[in-house]
Parts: sequence; structure tokens; C-alpha cells
Amino acid sequence: MAIGVDEVSRIGLDWPILLDRLGAHAQTIRGRAAVPEAPFSDSLEEALRRYGAVSEVIDLEQRGGAVPLSGITDIAPLTQRAARGEVLEAEVLVDIGGVLVGLDGLRRWAAGRAVEAPQLAALAEPIDIPDTLGQLLDESFDGEGAVSSVRYPEVGRLRRRLAQLRARIRTTLESMVCDPAISAILQERFITERGGRFVLPVRAGARKGLGIVHDTSRSGETAYVEPTAVVEPQNELKTTQAALRREEWRVMAALSREVGAVCPDIERALAAATALDLASARARLGLELDGHVPTVRAEGVVHLLAARHPVLVLREIDVVANDLRLDSRTLGLVLSGSNAGGKTVALKTIGLFALMVRAGVPIPPPTRAHYVYVCIGFKRKPVVSLLLIFASVPDCG
Repeated sequence: MAIGVDEVSRIGLDWPILLDRLGAHAQTIRGRAAVPEAPFSDSLEEALRRYGAVSEVIDLEQRGGAVPLSGITDIAPLTQRAARGEVLEAEVLVDIGGVLVGLDGLRRWAAGRAVEAPQLAALAEPIDIPDTLGQLLDESFDGEGAVSSVRYPEVGRLRRRLAQLRARIRTTLESMVCDPAISAILQERFITERGGRFVLPVRAGARKGLGIVHDTSRSGETAYVEPTAVVEPQNELKTTQAALRREEWRVMAALSREVGAVCPDIERALAAATALDLASARARLGLELDGHVPTVRAEGVVHLLAARHPVLVLREIDVVANDLRLDSRTLGLVLSGSNAGGKTVALKTIGLFALMVRAGVPIPPPTRAHYVYVCIGFKRKPVVSLLLIFASVPDCG
């Protein structure tokens, strides 16, 4: 297996600082969470794929485009609930619908750029969710997040019936409030609710024969009475409300089953979106560094021209650039000089560049550089892998 990079070495090279900045360029929660765990490339092919995707993002952004990741949140825990058979709440289904529409838009965006950005299109390939599901969820709820009366006529019918009953009840009670015989026994001239039923505040001593008492005031002077004239309409109101809740639950249960059935597909799509987010974050960090995407090859050469320490570049410190070279003719490199002369910076620059190449992040020399990945025994079972770095004049190939 390939040689890893231990935590002490990464900290010593200030790699966590670059990781933090890389995470800041991620646009999704899953992307930011994936940055510390993203593995280094351990093959030439993987390094080429990563830099290919980064190059495509940079090219698109320089032409005014960007990977459309807005609105793609981590809905995996929600879809897993649906897969376990839970009925999801309306607001949860609305959120899932928005993300599915976003994922489908991301898929269409990548597919439409398959010629100019084949690596990005390949990263988006696992996004394979029926576009009808996102559309269904979007159409199933209105602007306030309630089950749509348009999409589901029975829900609409029950809501209209409720509105009619409420209007009828209020009209009856309002006429009673205006009736001198009734108003004379009211404690207050208004309609209120107790236990989900409309009532009138009646003086306790005059409540008999008016209707059903649902509550009394703390002082006992007021009785909240449901007049007999509205008992049956309110019973129907309660029955209709229960029927509406059952119908809305039925809709949400059906939608939850639809979501649960494609839970694995959604998780694969989210993973693809995360990969695209990481490619975009690498590209944006490279642009912040004024960096270049290196050419990755298999020769053992380190040749840096005017290399600048990436962390110092991010901190906008005016650092002295270094020229460093190791190849078949230069097998060793001696760094000497006084304290604070830049020896540690030069060594850290080499180490950081090696990690950046394995992580797929563009490097910040002002001239185009070429980076070499060497994997001893790569064609069979790799035993050792090593990233070496070099920059060269154009005729080096």
C-alpha cells in the first residue's frame, strides 16, 4: 500500500491551515465535513482525475460559470427515516423536494457540459434520481408548506368545507351577539374558543338553557358556552378536521414511501454532489493562491522555480520565492544560511506542494509548474509511493 502522511508531519507543515481554507471554499455542509477526511491521491490516475476536474472548474469560473450547488443540503438522515418506514412531516418533505430539484439541476448542468468538462460530468454520473420525484414533492405543497389543494382535490374539498362551516358558525354566533336578548347576558361582546370550539362568554348566573358550558373563568363569574344552535355545525367541523388530517397524513405517507424507496440513490447523488463541491473548493483555493494546475507525470524530479510558501501567500506576506531542484543529476540538496534565512520555509514549501498535489489543489508559483507523482511498483502491488515536484521550462515536455 502507499505510504501515508502522519498527523505530526501534516501539522508540522501547516497543512491544517490549508485544509481550513479549503473547507471555507466548500459550498455545502457535506463538502465542508468531507474536507478533513478526503483521502490523498494514491495513484497517478487519481491525481490526473482530480486535477482534470479542478482545471474544468477553473475554466468554467473564468468564463463566468460555477458549479450549481446552492440549496443542496444533507438530507440523508431524513431519507433514512423514510426508508425505515417513518412518515415524514410536511416541512421535511418540502426540504427533500428542494434538494432533489437541486440535484437534478446539478445533473443536467454537468450533462450539458460533458464535452467541455468530462471530468465534472463523470463526477455527476451517480446522480440518478427520477426527476419526477423532485417535481412531485415540489407540486405536493403550497407556498406555506401545506399539502397542496390543487395537487390533491380531496384535500381542497375538505378545506373548502371547513371554511364554509367556520363561516356559518361565526355568522350564527355574531347574530346572537347582536341580539339584545342574548347580549344582555354576555360578560363580553365577542366570540372566543375553548377546546377547539367557538363559544360565547356568558355571565355564570345566566348560562342555563343557552347551551353547553366548556369552561369557566378563574373568578367563576364567566361561563364559556357553546350555544345549542351551533353544536351540530361544530360537530361536523370537528369531523371534517379529522378527515382532513387523515387525508393529509395519507398524502405524506405516500410521499414518504416514494422517498424511502430511492434512499440509496439519494445518498449516491449526495456523495456525487460532495465530490463536485470538493473539486470546486480545490479550484477556488487555487484561484485564491493565484496558483496553477500542474502536469502530473511519473518521473522522479523536483524542480521548483520561484516557489512561494502557500500559507504565507494566503496570509498576504511578501515572501522570497525559492528555486529548488532535485533530479537524476542532482541527488541531494543542501540548504544553508543564517537563522531566519528561509531554510524552514523552503523545506515546508516542498512538503506542502507534495501534499497539495496529492490533494488536488493548484500550487502557487507564478510560473507554470510540473509535478511528478512516483509510485514504486505501481503497475503491480504498490509498496511505496512518493510525490515529487518540479517546475521546468516548456521544452522539458
